[in-house]
Amino acid sequence: MNEELLYKIWQGKKILELPLTTQSGESIQILNAGSRNLYSGPDFLEAKIRLDNTEWQGSVEIHVKASDWNLHKHQTDQAYLNVILHVVWENDQDIFDEIGYKIPCLCLKKFIANPNDFISNSNSSFICLQLLADVPFKYLEVMKENCLQKRLAEKTSGVQKLWESNQKNWEETLYQTLAKAMGFQQNAEPMLRLAQSIPLSLIYKYRDSNLRIQALFFGMADLIELFPEKHLIEKLQNEFNFLKIKHQLSDNFINKSHWKYFKLRPHNYPNIRIFELGKLLQNNVNLLSFFLDIQELKSLKIFFEVHSKNKSKPFGEQAFKSILLNAIIPILLLYGKHKGNMSYEKRAMDWLNQLKPEEHFIDKEFTKIGFPPKNAADSQAFIFWWKNYCQLERCLQCEVGKFLFSKS
Repeated sequence: MNEELLYKIWQGKKILELPLTTQSGESIQILNAGSRNLYSGPDFLEAKIRLDNTEWQGSVEIHVKASDWNLHKHQTDQAYLNVILHVVWENDQDIFDEIGYKIPCLCLKKFIANPNDFISNSNSSFICLQLLADVPFKYLEVMKENCLQKRLAEKTSGVQKLWESNQKNWEETLYQTLAKAMGFQQNAEPMLRLAQSIPLSLIYKYRDSNLRIQALFFGMADLIELFPEKHLIEKLQNEFNFLKIKHQLSDNFINKSHWKYFKLRPHNYPNIRIFELGKLLQNNVNLLSFFLDIQELKSLKIFFEVHSKNKSKPFGEQAFKSILLNAIIPILLLYGKHKGNMSYEKRAMDWLNQLKPEEHFIDKEFTKIGFPPKNAADSQAFIFWWKNYCQLERCLQCEVGKFLFSKS
């Protein structure tokens, strides 16, 4: 037995047919297996299960032996505090998280005699693969357009909540959204919390002092010792100690254990992106006006390259796409909606169509079936299509599936 095999069992459909229980006797219903995490932290994120009559949403960690939890030192890692289920093959030890909570355990060996019976033999992620040749192209196009609109609505919904929590302050919302996007997938949430811990007004107050702005960001991030310019670390610590007392800041808002470095290239390390965020905010007081006024996509990319720490290797294509897709475009769409100005939506859609495809594994799956993405708009549509229809087998709600069922 190995963990890769356990991952496949957990993600498979056959496990849903079993009457599962935890080691403590609670019934388990898997509502959503979650998405595979390829970076540091728990194996599956955003999973949803029901234990007896209570629904839980969080992460799932998978090991061959339960004792591997302690062997890998998860018990001292705060990134594992939101684990809602420990899935193991052998339960050789009760496991507790950092604060002493006993984590519910599912021992698969009790329910599965032959693991290979619980792994799909299909090489395709699409149930309808053998029937796609009979589907008129227009149904694929309609479904793609529907999914793009839902994907963009999903993104703007998150920004809308931030905007409301910020008392409808657009500048503060842009600042926090931009910070989250600069954390990329691995560090998005701690970057958002970092921005929320430092009001934009405080950054404006000290915009004439790069040292104080960086002291605020690195001090609140608990990463002063990783400041890129090593000769300034002592000064940075002294400045943060002063600012913390003066502005009554809490220096335990974020812990250094929240930041992820595993499988990241050095220029994407959180300490580098935090440094760049500080420089960007210091040099550009009215970012909202700038993003609303700029028309050319290439000009926008040059703007971010100017604020890159590593000038020999500035913001790459993927990094730029992430910031555009997760911050600037949602802000443009939401701002245009509230101001009744359709020109912002048009510009956002134009930029989406100008960007190259994202080239993630979902793009590759759609390419295999002869429906390759032409641009980033298609990539975004495919993400929503895949996660909300194909993975959940919601064929009756999919335009392609409805056509096939009506034909049969």
